[in-house]
Amino acid sequence: MLIEDYGEVENARAFLSSRKNVTKIPARLSGLFDARVAKVAERPAAKGAEKIPFLVMCGTLDTRWSIAKEFASSLKTSGFSFQTEWPVTPHGSKGGKHKAEFARYPQRVIEFFTKHTE
Repeated sequence: MLIEDYGEVENARAFLSSRKNVTKIPARLSGLFDARVAKVAERPAAKGAEKIPFLVMCGTLDTRWSIAKEFASSLKTSGFSFQTEWPVTPHGSKGGKHKAEFARYPQRVIEFFTKHTE
């Protein structure tokens, strides 16, 4: 399990079962500490799931870029089919000097889904 601003959690079920760990992660992610999440946190992917293609996109100026790279690495290690796109953008800002790069996001997504659904 990968948690933004925290990193990899070796024993996700134990980590999420302890409410004291909620102080270790960003407040906006506190919803992870739900018994239903802990119950499935270490469940292996369903048989055949590695055939489902993933598109991992994150701007290189986004604070989440390092966790996105870790996620892509874990997909590779687990044998999943995936593609990455690392545009030079921050998170969520569509204006300013990154406007042209943000305009390409929808096109990249359309190309990915078109490739995998034709």
